[in-house]
Amino acid sequence: MSITGAAGRNYRLTSDLNLAGVPDNISGIIVGASFVTVNLGGFTIEGTSSCTGTGASISCGPTGSGSGVLFSGVRGTTVRNGRVIGMTSTGVGGDGGSATVENILAFHNRRDGIGVGDDSIVRNSISQQNGQDGFQLGSGSVVDSSTAQGNGFDGVKVQGPGAVVSDTVARGNGFGGYNLDHTSRFTSVSYANGQPDSCGGGICTPSRRFYLTAGTHDGANALSACDDGFHMASLPELFDQSNFVYDSARSSTYPPLGDTGSGPPRGAPASGWIRTGDDAHNLTGTAGFDNCLAWSTTSGEGMFGILDESPNSNLEYTSQWRVGNGQCASPRSVWCIEDR
Repeated sequence: MSITGAAGRNYRLTSDLNLAGVPDNISGIIVGASFVTVNLGGFTIEGTSSCTGTGASISCGPTGSGSGVLFSGVRGTTVRNGRVIGMTSTGVGGDGGSATVENILAFHNRRDGIGVGDDSIVRNSISQQNGQDGFQLGSGSVVDSSTAQGNGFDGVKVQGPGAVVSDTVARGNGFGGYNLDHTSRFTSVSYANGQPDSCGGGICTPSRRFYLTAGTHDGANALSACDDGFHMASLPELFDQSNFVYDSARSSTYPPLGDTGSGPPRGAPASGWIRTGDDAHNLTGTAGFDNCLAWSTTSGEGMFGILDESPNSNLEYTSQWRVGNGQCASPRSVWCIEDR
């Protein structure tokens, strides 16, 4: 069925739509006008594809280009309330942006379960055992209260910045549960996926992340040492460790220590430059006060932080941190924390 009428109209399916016997390149519903709502009415669109296995071992066929609901070159499409099963391409989707997909079960489709363009919303939906990604979205999109299970590629993949993924579960997918840009916000659950999640190269976690850089930097270059989406941490920002999680995937744990696991390194070998939270100072001779003139020079001294080191005469204790002064010209790692 092709919808090419005036923009802004509503359409409702009144029975199941079975595409058996139809060529594999035929889609069930093609939306050719913007701001159209397609209500599947609780019914099912079913194609000829089937999948065996799950996650990394999934195999789907036959090959084709038929989608359950396809919207291409249009904006503001809404698809809701039904099931799309066994399509030879994507279950529901297209390159049209500003789409809304809700209350949809996408199952055994050869490519993505649900795929939408920029600034779109997917909510209250299940994408299960599809050949590629469970949900694939563009920049500025939202996934909420949904489940991605057993898909061949990523559970949720966002191709661009500025996404929000909330109250969603990704499990048993062949790649990561989540593949997101570092600007995305994440409050969801991931487990038993084939590969680690990626939030801009690091781990995905609902908590704010911090890490110690693997490379070293002198005091004049400390402010530029952190990855995109992170900044050089100040000591007050990191007082309460219960609010943060250590991004071991990003850090590579400098230097390699035998018992860090996925947690932060501690002790004198793992010291790093850290902001004082004060004005620009240099050569006061007081630990925890100097900052290489607000990290602008290699002359004088700056503060370094050590997580949970035993006190000694050269260090002062602050919360779970101990701080000391080091020469600005001597390279150190840098403590970084996620932007918020």
